[in-house]
Amino acid sequence: MTHLIKKEEGVDVDNDFVTMDNRYIIPVMIEIINEGCDRFILARGYSMRPFIEDKRDGLVFSKIDDFSSLKVGDVVLAEIQKGHFVCHRIKDISNGVVTMRGDGNLRDDVPFPIENVKVRLTKIIKNLKIDKLREAKDNEINFMLNGGYGKVYDLDTSKVWKCYSAVWTRLELPRRYLLAAYRLMLKITK
Repeated sequence: MTHLIKKEEGVDVDNDFVTMDNRYIIPVMIEIINEGCDRFILARGYSMRPFIEDKRDGLVFSKIDDFSSLKVGDVVLAEIQKGHFVCHRIKDISNGVVTMRGDGNLRDDVPFPIENVKVRLTKIIKNLKIDKLREAKDNEINFMLNGGYGKVYDLDTSKVWKCYSAVWTRLELPRRYLLAAYRLMLKITK
């Protein structure tokens, strides 16, 4: 994951944004979210393929008011090891221990205490229009969440997302082959 930070005006359009290492920006972002402000970051990595794509989709995270509200299927940002954050789907919650797996992964993450879950993914902005974001004068979160930068899926209400989640998480054996076909399709279309 990478957090986009807009540079000063007058910078070349291809270099309008800088990225910051997760070790520095994620703890700050979590603190801001837990004060009640939803935050947006650009998806980085391939572990949530095929439905959250590297450098293509925007992610909006929100505060978790109560750990008991977390459920299997939720996508969360968690510190699975000291200083190592991942955004994956909860696969199991038992006795205060969480097991997660990225949608594009074949194996589960190492289980960890539920307290290490920091924030919950609540919206995905598919096919984020970075050029429009570059032109924005401010971080126009309302414009963004109303579809101004791409198709917005509210993970709590989207029937498309809920259907995908229900089907994809049950595809243990075929997942390997579906992911291989998806990667092949990406190579062919590039």
